[in-house]
This record gives sequence, structure tokens and C-alpha cells, in this order.
Amino acid sequence: MKKSRFLVFLLSLSATLVLFDACKPDKEEEDLVNNYDRAALLANVVNNYIVPAYSDYLKSVKDLNDTWTAFGGNLNSSTLSDLRTNYFSLATKWQSVAFLEFGPAADISLRAQTNVFPVDTALMNLNSKGGTFDLAQVNQFDAKGIQALDYLLHHPSYNSEADLLTFLNSSACQAYFTAIVNDLLTNGNYVNDKWSTYQATFIANNNSNAEGSAMSIIVNALSSHYEAYVRKGKLGIPAGVFNGFSQQAMPGHVEAYYSGKSLDLLKASVAAIHQFYEGIAYNGGNNGEGLADYLTYVQVKKDDVFLSAAISLKIQAINDALALLNDPLSNDVLNNKTKVNEAYEEMQQLVSLVKVDLTAALGVLITYQDTDGD
Repeated sequence: MKKSRFLVFLLSLSATLVLFDACKPDKEEEDLVNNYDRAALLANVVNNYIVPAYSDYLKSVKDLNDTWTAFGGNLNSSTLSDLRTNYFSLATKWQSVAFLEFGPAADISLRAQTNVFPVDTALMNLNSKGGTFDLAQVNQFDAKGIQALDYLLHHPSYNSEADLLTFLNSSACQAYFTAIVNDLLTNGNYVNDKWSTYQATFIANNNSNAEGSAMSIIVNALSSHYEAYVRKGKLGIPAGVFNGFSQQAMPGHVEAYYSGKSLDLLKASVAAIHQFYEGIAYNGGNNGEGLADYLTYVQVKKDDVFLSAAISLKIQAINDALALLNDPLSNDVLNNKTKVNEAYEEMQQLVSLVKVDLTAALGVLITYQDTDGD
């Protein structure tokens, strides 16, 4: 019995070693990965994308605050329209930094503090009608941020604009709305300010792609955000893909449910990830070194196509599929299920290209946990 178990152990160990050796890049590929100018890539994405993107995001928060401060307490039809415009601009700008959940953003869990959906409507109703709240507490994370603004500015309980304005002009709602905006300002200022000193440290962390390196941090953050918060959160869950055996759609779980702008924000999130991947500057124009250039340099192919191009082509296929959907997405997940599911399948295929093929090509270890079981 002992010999049998020992033999099984040896066979298992041998198979594991063979598999590990087969997954290792050959010497030529490893040299290409290590010889690439990672410092140039990091300098480009930090200086030309990350820093200006956070600055623009913060500006959108300040714009909203300026509008609210100027008209708070005396909102009318025109100023309500201005606030809604500011809200949607803020929600759109957020998509450009949402996947940068590392460094200063990770320090304060910026994503969890900024854009949780669906919101806790019961808690929000309590807060907006005079309840005691502290938005710094974790139990308030799904009652604040961008999606809380979506709820308040498009509150489903008020059938007329006059009733909604009465609600928004109440002292309790004013205090709550002000607290939400101030919380966004505090967190946005923190991350924006910290990057002014963190950027040099981050760029200098370029000696390898090992766990803890800047490249590993970027790839893991990008892969994790796309997989869990874009593919799954923005489309998969609302479509019912993760709703057990029934696959019943969950329209109330879309982003921006109350304003009906879910699809626009989904498209914006995919566009931002694509722009970052290509190394294109946040403000456009400059196309510097990005992950796509790194993959091209190492000459890795996927089904006879360079992996860098395969990823870009898949993103284009996702865009084409999303173009066949309509807002409000909450209606489409119920009434346009075939096209919604086709879009999800395109998005699902990008997960493996990034999480498996890209990481293998660059020798990056996935360090986050995926509990989807897919």
C-alpha cells in the first residue's frame, strides 16, 4: 500500500513538473520579455494616461459640486437638468479610472467607495429623510457615490418633476446630497494628490514582471476589473448569466438604472480599457508604449495572429456587439436577450485572452481570486 501511494505521488509529481515546464516561456521569449523597455511603457501610461485621467475625473466632481453649491436649496427645472448633466459626465469620466484600483486608489478602496450598484434604496431613503449617517462607514458604501446621485436625481418614487424638486430641496435631502458630493471630493482629491508623488516610485518599479512589480500590478488590476466589474457586473449579472439555473434576468442590477444610461457607461468602460491597452494618451493624440506594444515586441501569437492584434480585434467585436443593444439596458436584458447574450459571449472571450494568454506571454502571475466558476 505504501509503495502504491509512493508510486502515485511520483507520477503526480512528474506530471506536474512536465506541465510546469511546458507552460514556461522558452529562452528566446523570456529574453524578449526581459529586454523590453518597461520603464518607457510605465512612464507613458502614468504620465500620459493615469495622472491626467485622475485629474479630469476630479474636475468632473468639482463641476458637480460647483453646480450643487450654486443652486442647492433652490433647484428648479433648469438647474435639475444641469445637475443631471454633471452627474452623467462624472459617471462617464469615472469609467476611465475605475480599473486603476492600485496604489492610492487601493489604499482607500476607491472603487467600492465610488460606484457600487445596485444601491441600497432603503438605506438611501432613510438617509435622505433625516436619518443619521456616516458615509465613511463600510455599511454606507452602497448608499453613496455616483450611483447614489443617479438614484436621487431620478428618484422613482416621484412621478412629477415638481415632486422631485420638492424632495431635493428639502433640508434633509440637501444635507445628504452635500455629504455624498463632499465624500467624492475627499476621495478624488486624495488619489489625485497622492499620484503626484507615487508616480515616480511606480515607474521605477520596472525591474521585472514578478508579483509586486508595476507591470504585474497593472495587468492584475486591468484583468480583475474587466472580468468582475465590466463583463460580470455591467452585463453578466443583469443578463442573468450568474443567476443560477434559471438564468433569470436581473434588470435592477444594471449600472445607472434610474437614469437609463447603463449601455453608454458600459461602452465608455470598454473604450477606456482599450485606450489604456494601446498606450494612447488620455487626452488623445499621443500613442505611446502600451500593453499592446509589449505584446507585439515579444512576438507571441494566438491562432496564427499576433496576440496584441487578437485582443484589439476582440475588443472591436465587443464594440460591434454592444452597438446592437439599446438603452435602457434594463429593458434589453428582458426583451433583447439574444443580442445581449451574444454581446456577453464576446466579452467572455476577452477574459481568457487577457487573463490567460496575455499574462502567460508577459510572465505575469494572476494574484486575485475569481469565484465565478466559469
